Amino acid sequence: MRKVSFKIVASVLALVASMTFSWAQNGGHIGYVYPAGGQQGTSVTVKVGGQALKGVFGVYMSGDGVVGTVSDYFRPLNNTQALILTDKLKAAAQKLQTTDPKVNLPNLDDPSKAALIYRIAQEAGLTDKDLMALAEYRNSRRDPKKQQNQQIEEIATVVVNIGPDAQPGFRELRLLTPTGVTNAIHFVVSQATEQTEVKPNDKLPNDLGDKLPAVANGQILPGEVAKWTFAAHKGQHLIIDCCARELVPYLADAVPGWFQAAIELYDSKGNQIDYADHYLFHPDPLIHFDVPADDKYLVVVHDALYRGREDFVYRLTVGEMPLVSSIFPLGGSPSAHATVKAVGWNLASDKISVDTSSRPNGVYPIVATSGKIESNPVPFAVDGLPEIVAKEAGEDGTAVERVTLPVIVNGRISQPREVHTFRFLGKAGQKIVAEVYARRLNSPMDSALQLTDSHGKVIAFNDDAVDLGAGLVTHQADSYLTATLPAAGSYDLSIWDTQSKGGVDFVYRLRISPPRPDFDLRILPSALNIRRGPNASGTFTVQAIRRDGYSGPIEVRLKDAPAGFVVSGAPIPALPDKPAADAASAAKAAAGDKATFKLTVPKMQPGQPVTLVLQGKAMIGGVPVIHDAVPADDQMQAFAYHHLVPTSAWLIDVMGSPVAK
Repeated sequence: MRKVSFKIVASVLALVASMTFSWAQNGGHIGYVYPAGGQQGTSVTVKVGGQALKGVFGVYMSGDGVVGTVSDYFRPLNNTQALILTDKLKAAAQKLQTTDPKVNLPNLDDPSKAALIYRIAQEAGLTDKDLMALAEYRNSRRDPKKQQNQQIEEIATVVVNIGPDAQPGFRELRLLTPTGVTNAIHFVVSQATEQTEVKPNDKLPNDLGDKLPAVANGQILPGEVAKWTFAAHKGQHLIIDCCARELVPYLADAVPGWFQAAIELYDSKGNQIDYADHYLFHPDPLIHFDVPADDKYLVVVHDALYRGREDFVYRLTVGEMPLVSSIFPLGGSPSAHATVKAVGWNLASDKISVDTSSRPNGVYPIVATSGKIESNPVPFAVDGLPEIVAKEAGEDGTAVERVTLPVIVNGRISQPREVHTFRFLGKAGQKIVAEVYARRLNSPMDSALQLTDSHGKVIAFNDDAVDLGAGLVTHQADSYLTATLPAAGSYDLSIWDTQSKGGVDFVYRLRISPPRPDFDLRILPSALNIRRGPNASGTFTVQAIRRDGYSGPIEVRLKDAPAGFVVSGAPIPALPDKPAADAASAAKAAAGDKATFKLTVPKMQPGQPVTLVLQGKAMIGGVPVIHDAVPADDQMQAFAYHHLVPTSAWLIDVMGSPVAK
């Protein structure tokens, strides 16, 4: 039996800990990782909070160069378990009294009695974990701010080793348990030095020093604010970026549905310099700081609503990091290299070269570099249609330009209340589609589209259109309309920002073309856990996301799967001929456009989960169209809203498979 140590007892008695709760699911559920990242070439010990993690034995990390190993597991006591441990201590104290009448059970929260508690615990047969669990239980019951949240109360301790050449950016961390693989949580590989806060730090700040850039890792617990100081020099152009919602995109049981971080910047005299609780349309705050004088500055981090919980995890980056706020154009042709102009801070150049050759239509991340430091990734769209750049608006805030269809227009609403109009010739009965890509490509623009005939009669209008594939965009602000032209003649398609805003970041990409029927697919869930046995199988759902009116059936099949993996089930059926009566009905019908399939697996060898690729196939215009399906999880936001959040891989695990060595 493992014995307790005096040192452990003393530290446990001084501990003020916190835990919380969530929905358990097959394979367990994880709600946060803390700290939520680490620097290249380092090893970092993290806590992964979740539920149904008992027996956790392995870690899955997406990408190369990052390896995780489970080192410990902790589950808080319930009332009965706490009572049993306390009774054991009482019985041990009474037993010791028979030979030493001075022994009695002291206050378990008194650090000065650690030596006596150590002696009693040894007699009772309690371990370090027993005493730690008892201390956690007593602290949680005593703290009036403490929330009992089962979905994140269990803790797996994981050691993450990050290779020196590991690609910076977001990774996915999952845990392997006897009941399968969990959902994914974000873990960030950075190029900057990192610190983790020492609590409590609301009165005595943690110090990042003057070796910037640096990353501060922290948690906002109930009733807390976090304080960080750093030394800066006159003339520095600092980015103070707080990553919170990007780490945990959606919380099912919190409003607005994520940790809404806020940051405040002060000088050494206590003067507030700046405040932010968002950046453009992003919930995560960012401050661009031109340092006015050599000084030690203070950043205060808290929830905008002054809430707190263990999954309110943040990463605060301070330094002269390259940051791209927008690019122009937002996309290009797949036939050649493209050069885009970048707007932001600390950029070595205002141009980014993008190799688009041989890339299929789609959206790809691109970065700017400053030396060896990479900027934040920004999305870049590739499409084979002819492209133009919209002309600038005149003094009256309008621009009218003749175009020939099909076309993709790359434009910018430079000033508030600008309206861009594109005039084209159409034929009677001609079908056209107009689609804006702005918010989905990181632009703050909230577009509106209006199609009118030569007499000014409105043929079609749209403000917001729902795209089920945009799972991380909560305000579906991009516009989409389709129309059948009533007569031959000239038509105007106008675009503007519905909030009457404008500026260098308010860029858009507008497609005007005949319909291009197509589809995307999402697999739910992103990890499928199957019980071991003869003819082992599991079910999953495929959500269809139809484009430009495609309504036919979609077959589903595996791509290059290992022998023994078989998908069975009827194709996703064609849609009924009757169109939806309104936008709400159309959105409801789109969300219900899915089918359930069965995956049968062979006898799996012990090891990490298997990655499979699922494809959808449809005949569109007599031509076979094949697309890889994107794995995703259906995540709830703020008790009501659902989003399909994509992941990097579709994982198949057989329950009980041991982790590979």
